[in-house]
Amino acid sequence: MSGGGTSYISGLESADSVIANDRSNSSIVMIFMSDGQDLGSNPLPTMQNLRQKYFSNHKFVCHTIGFGEGAAPGSTAANLLSRLAQQGGGNAYSASTSVDLVNVFNRLAADCTVTGTLVAQ
Repeated sequence: MSGGGTSYISGLESADSVIANDRSNSSIVMIFMSDGQDLGSNPLPTMQNLRQKYFSNHKFVCHTIGFGEGAAPGSTAANLLSRLAQQGGGNAYSASTSVDLVNVFNRLAADCTVTGTLVAQ
């Protein structure tokens, strides 16, 4: 969503729907990216539920990326993304430019050994 906030919970619920349909039992590394602040909901319990629901069969981990000025380090959005990553068993990253964003994705890809995706690109 642009201009007015991001619904973190909606994104997490969409991820839940996709993961629920996966029958591979492969490890799942989710990347949650936002360019700004959540709409005011509390996505932490939703992330905790995802982690509990999918960790045993999928070794579920969620990393977060704050991209742009709205999610700059020290901002409310960056702090929430950091807590969300912690709840998801992952790490929080920040990217202020497209080059930074590519570097974050390259770093995450270097740590992955599986190349499959649940969502068509």
